[in-house]
Amino acid sequence: MEELKTLYVSRKVTNAVEIAKHFRAQGVNVMPASELHVTIIYSRQPVDWFAVPQTWQETVEYPEGGARAMENFGRDAFVLRIPPGELGWRHDQLKEAGASSDYPDFKPHITISNTFDGDPGDVEPWTGRIMLGPEIFEEIEDETARSLI
Repeated sequence: MEELKTLYVSRKVTNAVEIAKHFRAQGVNVMPASELHVTIIYSRQPVDWFAVPQTWQETVEYPEGGARAMENFGRDAFVLRIPPGELGWRHDQLKEAGASSDYPDFKPHITISNTFDGDPGDVEPWTGRIMLGPEIFEEIEDETARSLI
């Protein structure tokens, strides 16, 4: 019998120290490098994890250059936006496997700070390589999600 669980899939930024250094040099209060990651899906809707196809790529790399932008997300998150690429394909694949998403548009990003109160246009985005580690599957540990199970 299948066990349905909420699903949070992310990838840690493996070159986070150099990315954090870039933003600290601009005066941004950066989150600890160990916390820098990209969320692929945050599904409060319970999913059969074993019905989700495996990813094709153990790691994902964004080469130097390309589209990057600094943005404020919501009230607190100051983020580095990156193109969807492989992550967009994987997000859609997870939704096809039954995962839900609270956001209609998937906008891959790395949260740089939760305390930034300046103008995103004043901060130069990181344009170097971004290296992401393997996918991490976790349950969502909040009461709202648990009430759906």
